[in-house]
Amino acid sequence: PLWNKGAENCGLVIPYRDSSGRLMGLYGRDITRSGQEAYSPLTDMTMLEDVPFLMYKSRRAEELIVVEGLFDALLIDQIGIKPVIAIGKSGLSAHQLDALCAYGTRHCTLCLGSSARQKRATLEAIENISARGLGVSVLPLTDASSDIDEFIRSNDLHRFRELLAHPQDAKIWAEENHI
Repeated sequence: PLWNKGAENCGLVIPYRDSSGRLMGLYGRDITRSGQEAYSPLTDMTMLEDVPFLMYKSRRAEELIVVEGLFDALLIDQIGIKPVIAIGKSGLSAHQLDALCAYGTRHCTLCLGSSARQKRATLEAIENISARGLGVSVLPLTDASSDIDEFIRSNDLHRFRELLAHPQDAKIWAEENHI
């Protein structure tokens, strides 16, 4: 079924497309913040587990910003400075990394967030990306901003451009943030 009772708090519906751009599923966003999860699948998403969000817009991009949340990716995509993908709360999977490599990515700039869980996901992504021979850097967020969406909304585009212009070397970031 396309819609279910559990999706009633979802004030926003976000289309999820495969790597070719075909509409393949829908996520609902709980804008009331009353549910356990921010995003709820409204359709069967099993076919898309290995496709990073917005990958279809980032094909053949040698450098990508990699974020966790769909809203993070949508905001950066609308700003239009660099191509962006979202990988979800569970981190960068091996199959998602396969998709990045298959579509020509050579460097990933990670910005998964500042919580302990997000830092662990960043460390794991650094290891996996480096093992594939790709370049990797990190956009360091202070604890004042939980993710890049919050950073941009609480600052301005000038500060975001400054952050983007000075990513931190992944090895240095990993040494400073080893959890």
